[in-house]
Amino acid sequence: DLEIAVGDKVLVDGAKSDYNTCNIIDTVSSVVILSNDNDITDAIVVTDVAAFKTNLTYSDFAKRYEFTDMVIYAGVDYYAYFYSSDGTSAGTNRMGAVPSYGDDTVVFTAGDTVTFTATLYLASGDITVDTKIIRFAVTEAADYVITTPAP
Repeated sequence: DLEIAVGDKVLVDGAKSDYNTCNIIDTVSSVVILSNDNDITDAIVVTDVAAFKTNLTYSDFAKRYEFTDMVIYAGVDYYAYFYSSDGTSAGTNRMGAVPSYGDDTVVFTAGDTVTFTATLYLASGDITVDTKIIRFAVTEAADYVITTPAP
């Protein structure tokens, strides 16, 4: 089995497909590690989540972002909503996070305040449509911390 680590540069070959307006590799035929131990850019700190969502473009995908003291308002074990215009899972401009590793130690619980670093990887449709969900992947358990916000 091929073991890929953070910092590896890889070449992925497969069939291109479209999922909710995002290009994806639907069927992977090969993965080759081209180099190891490459520097990873620092996560982009998001201080104004509403402005981030409003100004989002497709060039913002596949980058890492850091969110601080976000309240999980709806958690479903593996998936958590941490932002919407009205603070509910049914609201508009929703953003959510999911762990993307084989570690079940991260459980999203409604009401938790969390700080996390995650990669923007997908939208459930056209990002200009406010009912579509913007999705982030937490790739390391250490990148997700339950915090106590300042009073």
